[in-house]
Amino acid sequence: MAMPFIQMALMPEVGGKDRQRIILTMMINIFDDVLGIKYGTLDDKNVKYPAATNQMHQAATDWTSQQLMTILDDLLAMNSSMTVNVNFQNIVESVTLKILKVAKS
Repeated sequence: MAMPFIQMALMPEVGGKDRQRIILTMMINIFDDVLGIKYGTLDDKNVKYPAATNQMHQAATDWTSQQLMTILDDLLAMNSSMTVNVNFQNIVESVTLKILKVAKS
């Protein structure tokens, strides 16, 4: 279901490079917040996306620190792919598959 979601919900919102960078930054911020929640260095009033607080707590409980660090590394690597003009949809789909693989491990 991840790939149809990317195609139908995310990609129509992505216009140019600026919006792509915003989406990447949002994804990094979410997983950074999950890591902060996991380590107890971030409280609920300081999360960047309060509407996702419950999901972030669930992820912090379900995933190991190593899984979260791997996901953050993959997201940060997206930035490199974007600088060499790789298709944004391909980048997002690839990192989504990596995240799903990490989450299942």
